[in-house]
Parts: sequence; structure tokens; C-alpha cells
Amino acid sequence: MSNFRRRLMMSIKKQNEYTELNYIEGTGTQYINTEVKTKQSLKIECTFSGNQISTLLFGARKTIILDGLTWGFNNAESAFSGFGGNTQKNNTTVNTIDDKKHAVVLSNEVYTIDNVNQILPNRGTFTEFYNIYLFTWNNANKADNRCFKGKVYDFKIYDNDVLVRDMIPVLDKNGVACMYDKVNKKFYYNKRNRRFLIRRKGELIC
Repeated sequence: MSNFRRRLMMSIKKQNEYTELNYIEGTGTQYINTEVKTKQSLKIECTFSGNQISTLLFGARKTIILDGLTWGFNNAESAFSGFGGNTQKNNTTVNTIDDKKHAVVLSNEVYTIDNVNQILPNRGTFTEFYNIYLFTWNNANKADNRCFKGKVYDFKIYDNDVLVRDMIPVLDKNGVACMYDKVNKKFYYNKRNRRFLIRRKGELIC
């Protein structure tokens, strides 16, 4: 068997182990550990939607003033965000709580919402490093309770422009909603008890 055919068969087998979803939806009780630590060379891309203010989409930090790579706690005119330094309220030019799909990109050089440049002052240099959480923030290895209430459609992490996480919402072979990383072929599950809501074939189920 050729290497190409072997890789193709392995890919088909993996796809049979999960069903792709349109999104998974957090209700304020779930989060996922991406197992990627904060560092200066990262870039985050996340597509999401929601209509609840003051919940946290992704990030990690040591304290409110140190080592933050964070985005969330947003309203119609602002979001708390940071990269390497303070996590603070910064005005935004895009309303992200209108229940429409939005895309945020955050790195040491770039901060955009729906391809519109945003202001991110007080960037800093990381001195301590924590795993980035999705659907909340990791506060020095403790999950913040203000978990995101909304939908996540995809989540990507780049390190020096190399894609290290390409996470999509799926059902695993046991029917459990989670994120599947297409880079390292691994499922990432909710770290709390209540399951995500999902969208499959036009129906909302638990």
C-alpha cells in the first residue's frame, strides 16, 4: 500500500470517529483547556457569536496586571483584552454582542475584529506562562467562573506563524460535544460537568 493511500485511509478512519458541527455553544458553565501556553510569538484566531455581556471567550493570565493573553468580558462598545501585560477594558469599533458571527485575531502585532483594526495599548512581555483556555480565562491555573455564553465556530493558534491548533466543533464517536484539533488529531473536552449545546442538521440538542 502506498504512503498516500495509507494516509488517506487513516484520515477517513479519523473522520468516522467524529461528526463535524456548525458550532458548540457554552451556557456559562463550560470551558476547554487548549494545552498551549501563553508566549510572545502566538497569534489567536477565533470565530464566535453571542449576545451576553461580561463573559470570557479565551485567554490566560497571571493577574489582572501581569502576563495576560486575553479577550472577553465584552459589551457593545468594548472588550477586556491584553497581550503580555495588563488585561484592561479597551474600546472596540465592532459590536460583538449582537448574536452575529464575528472573528477576533489577537497577537503581539495584530488586533482585529472582523478585519477591522482595534487599539490594544499596554502590550507587555510574558514572564510566566499558562495554558490558554477556551470559553473562559485561565487565572494562574484556575478557571475564571465568568465562562462564555455563546457559540464558537472555530479556534486557531499559531506559533511564529506555524499553525499549532486548528480546533473545530465536533461530536465524538460517543456523541459528546467537544473541540477536535486537526493538527495533533486530538479531542479536547469540557472540563466541567454540563455539556455544550450544539448545532447539527438544524436542531439544537444537548
